[in-house]
Amino acid sequence: MNSASGNVKQYWILLMIVLLALALNLGLMPLGHHYDLFLFQSWGNRALQEGLPSLYQDKLEKKLSPETSNHPPLHLYLLKFDAWINDSLFRDNPPLTPHYMVISKLISCLCNIAIGLLIYFYARSRTGIKMAFLASSIYLLNPALIYNISYWGQADAIGTLFMLLSVLLLIKNRILTSTISLTLGVLIQLRSIIIRSEERRVG
Repeated sequence: MNSASGNVKQYWILLMIVLLALALNLGLMPLGHHYDLFLFQSWGNRALQEGLPSLYQDKLEKKLSPETSNHPPLHLYLLKFDAWINDSLFRDNPPLTPHYMVISKLISCLCNIAIGLLIYFYARSRTGIKMAFLASSIYLLNPALIYNISYWGQADAIGTLFMLLSVLLLIKNRILTSTISLTLGVLIQLRSIIIRSEERRVG
């Protein structure tokens, strides 16, 4: 009975940490007019209107354009999804409107929350509850990460989630699912490929 009560208390504390992190992120999401976010939304709009290949066409033809992308395709599909949500809910596509900024940052924010939860459960299995709470809190409430995701609008957390998941699956010797996760990470952010050399070394 005491064990069950303790588990419930732990999950309530974890929920409070997650809700606090979510509130801090949501408060900044409508803000932050940065050029990278303008590019992301422009790419999403063009992918929605003209199709994903159009984002690479100008680059193949050696034309310079703010709507030309060098990002991997899965990230561009996510940007297209953001543009579709914005268009479906608000019937407009101009970049940097407050509601479009919230939509553009939401997936990255949720992925960052998922990273914090992975850190908690992994740390709990290795070091105990107190260190798990400390590690997840330090990550989720890190001002630099909150700024990067919810003000600047960067999508680093999406690729990082799949990189971390790939490593944790590899630790459990789940090679196939680890490889799938890594592949998804690379299709979102090319920097995820750095994990590959470490996987080979472990293997």
